[in-house]
Amino acid sequence: MRVINLAVDGKTSEQLLSELQSDAATRKAVAHAPIVLVGIGGADLNAGDDDLQVGKCKGRACYTPVLRAFGRNFGAIVARVRALRGSSPTVLRGITIPNGFPGAGAAYPPFVTAGISLYQATTERQIICRAMVSQGGSCVDVLRALNGPSGTRDAYASGLMNHEDCCYASAKGQQLIAQLLLKTGLAPLKP
Repeated sequence: MRVINLAVDGKTSEQLLSELQSDAATRKAVAHAPIVLVGIGGADLNAGDDDLQVGKCKGRACYTPVLRAFGRNFGAIVARVRALRGSSPTVLRGITIPNGFPGAGAAYPPFVTAGISLYQATTERQIICRAMVSQGGSCVDVLRALNGPSGTRDAYASGLMNHEDCCYASAKGQQLIAQLLLKTGLAPLKP
């Protein structure tokens, strides 16, 4: 089996949806992929950061429209993947984002609070998991795996995230994510 990685740092859900709708190479890769893993959402939050920083809105209100748009886009992404795969058996998995704030230190801008970060991560988790289930996929709950049941545990202190690649899982964290992904199984594919 060949692996094709379409991930690009900074890509938003709107950009990925556009590629799934109109980019021939992306459509072909997905149409031929028996396993599709979708991990997106961090870059979508940048628009809310920008609005909050310039005082256009306050707190969570800056992220509500961004997260609504993410929800629409993510649902459409998963539906588009299903449509491109047709009746072919497909392992469809979505990966949630961790809460990078606890323990991040100065890596987060001063206008982002612990409450905002938790709101972002938990809302995206709900969106991703709901969309995956609606399309017969499964959700890999990175938020709870790295940050505990409340989503507030410091994943840097446990070595699951690192400061060099702020807001991303460390090698140890990536290993944990891979194990969680494997635990979701490979159904409906046959070995």
